[in-house]
Amino acid sequence: MVIPLHLNQPVDIQLEKPLFIASDAPLQQAIALMTGKEKGSPQSCLVVQEDSKTIGILTERDLVRLSLSQKSISETIVREIMTSPVITITTKDFSDIFAVYSLMRRHRIRHLPVINTDDSVSGLMTLSMLRQALHLSYFLRFREVREVMSTKVITAFPTTPLIDVAQLMACHRISCVVIVDETATSEIPVGIITERDIVQLQGLGGDLATLTTRFAMSCPVISLHPENSLTSAQEIMQRYRVRRIVAVNEHGELEGVVTETNVSQILDPLELFGMLEILQHRVQQLVKDRDRLLPSENRHLQEALDNKEFRLHYQPQFHGKSRTIVGAEVLVRWYSKNRGIVSPAEFIPLAEMTGFIVTLGEWILKDVCQQARRWQDAGYAPIKFSVNVSSHQLKNPQFSKHLEQILAESKLDPQWLTIELTESSLVENVDMTLTQFQSLKELGVDIAIDDFGTGYASLGYLQHFPFDILKIDRCFVENIHINPKNAAITSAIIQMAEQLNFSVVAEGVERQEEFEFLGDRHCEIFQGYFFSPPLSAEDFEQHLIFKSEE
Repeated sequence: MVIPLHLNQPVDIQLEKPLFIASDAPLQQAIALMTGKEKGSPQSCLVVQEDSKTIGILTERDLVRLSLSQKSISETIVREIMTSPVITITTKDFSDIFAVYSLMRRHRIRHLPVINTDDSVSGLMTLSMLRQALHLSYFLRFREVREVMSTKVITAFPTTPLIDVAQLMACHRISCVVIVDETATSEIPVGIITERDIVQLQGLGGDLATLTTRFAMSCPVISLHPENSLTSAQEIMQRYRVRRIVAVNEHGELEGVVTETNVSQILDPLELFGMLEILQHRVQQLVKDRDRLLPSENRHLQEALDNKEFRLHYQPQFHGKSRTIVGAEVLVRWYSKNRGIVSPAEFIPLAEMTGFIVTLGEWILKDVCQQARRWQDAGYAPIKFSVNVSSHQLKNPQFSKHLEQILAESKLDPQWLTIELTESSLVENVDMTLTQFQSLKELGVDIAIDDFGTGYASLGYLQHFPFDILKIDRCFVENIHINPKNAAITSAIIQMAEQLNFSVVAEGVERQEEFEFLGDRHCEIFQGYFFSPPLSAEDFEQHLIFKSEE
């Protein structure tokens, strides 16, 4: 069978929206934009303009290179360190995936601005987006990490000053430095420092000359073996959202580093276009299968709701000092008559895809409000109940009115209900979300941002959205007492919340050491298995407290 090659395959990908900055802008302003302090999520590059014309690009590597000069950040403007001239591609040529791939591969660049006919930048193509768009699994499955990994790895110790690490990156034009155990006889990796880590510290005003790598390195280090397949490397990059993985032997000794660039370089352009047609055909089949199966799955979910197979569980939230219950997060569980207990990780994404999440979410709100009112009427002291709300529910302009009706029918005071939203749901439609926030605040319910620090939003969003509560994600809480990076991030979040009058809830607390560390930094509300797992309504009732007789 002969597969025709078409060199004009469209790149079916949503371009990253570019952020622009003037060439004479202070570097401090650029760093604030790149770290997400001013607006949006963190950016790996900025497009530099002068008189409305694009003259360069500012990347994380450019900022790290500044450490080689004697100038401070406050004395530097963007023009002095930007990369110029910048490699670009026209909107017309961008429709040719071969041109995009070849250009980025030839120049070994991670950012490719796409320009219109009037030479204005309309979007950014990044190496991460290209790697995901090309469906690399086929090309990587028979290749091993050792084939592409970089064996000449630059290393440093946990006690090495960060300024020295930044200079190593700039001198060797590398994106990361592996931190090794200085007490071991061989190189045992214990962490990794990337360009983004350096840029974030610069944005926070950290002194690179006095801080050591122990303060900023990512640990424990993500690693694999040289004989592992490149498919596993690709999966790890996507799962943990990293662009570099350390390769170690069976003794844990450093062998090399495999980067996103290494993985992308493995592609054979001739093989690429033959497989692209096969992949596109397979995608079309999958779309047809999805469209055929989703209505059936939606019917199964609706039947489960009608048969009362969904039940609510409650994970208590405790005040740290008094150890008294002050609230609970509401979680839904599916006890299927045919399949047994179905994991939320399975049915929640399915409910999102089919749109059933709107129906399920409304049922959850009704059941929570009714149950909370029953407990109050039974004489238990009122506490706050937190309910996760999907972005699909938030998109409904009538959401706040429906919630007002639910509260009125249950006769529950709005002050005892908290609506939890993820960061990603905030940025899908900022204007609409702000309108919903205003309506919810007028209604009297509290609003919490869930998994703070892990999504698409940034500190800049706190200036626009009227939050009441920040929930620190469990990924920052885990081993916080021995992970300096998690400790620094969490301490900063708590301190910031105090200054902005937000309440803080720490999720995923599982150890005494984590609880004590957070308590010492004035975190007051805790949730996690150290205190209690999620409980059925019957078991949760045992934690409630009767009101004192007046």
